[in-house]
Parts: sequence; structure tokens; C-alpha cells
Amino acid sequence: MLTQTILKELISFSNYVVEKAKKKKKKFEYIDIFDALADAADRHKKCNIIYKKPGGGGGEYHVAPYSLRWFGDNEVLYAYDFADGHIKSFYMSGIQGVHVSDSRFVPKFEIEIG
Repeated sequence: MLTQTILKELISFSNYVVEKAKKKKKKFEYIDIFDALADAADRHKKCNIIYKKPGGGGGEYHVAPYSLRWFGDNEVLYAYDFADGHIKSFYMSGIQGVHVSDSRFVPKFEIEIG
């Protein structure tokens, strides 16, 4: 009898955690930039990234995230830039923020994030 009670409590708590996570995801609240990019790639969502270039400059880019790879000591995001019509690379350390949009993209390449 005690085992059934404990099991019911665990199921109830598990359902609570799942519902809490669903609500949080709908608001596009991310713990870090990687989580936002991984979510966008997984759901084939376009995103806007605010990027600061290593030598200065930068701006906001409307992209489709495709791949995260290491280049030397730096982690690099490869994403399709809709304004320029080609793949660009962004150092993860230069990405200041990510906003995942509601707009979807159809992948042209294999997605390698997450």
C-alpha cells in the first residue's frame, strides 16, 4: 500500500515538472545561447542572433542554425544567413543573444546541433 502511494506521488511530481517545462519552453526562455540554438535547429525555426565580431562591428542576423563545430579553441556556429543567401560562421563567444522566431525553415543541409 505504501509503495502505491509513493508511486502516485512520484507520477504526480513528474507530471508537474513536465508541465512546468512545457510552459517555460513556450515563452522561449532559455538558460543559455546553446539551448536557444539547439531548440531552433530541432524545431526548424529561424532565429535572430545579435553578434559582435572579434575585430569590432557586428549586428543582428536572421539565420537558420545548422551546425556547431570546434575551430581551434573556438566553438563556431554555422548558419544560413537569409539576407546574404549563404552559410556564415559565428564564434559562439561573439553571440550576445538569440531570439527564436515562429517562422520555420526547410533544411537545405543536415542539421548537426544538439
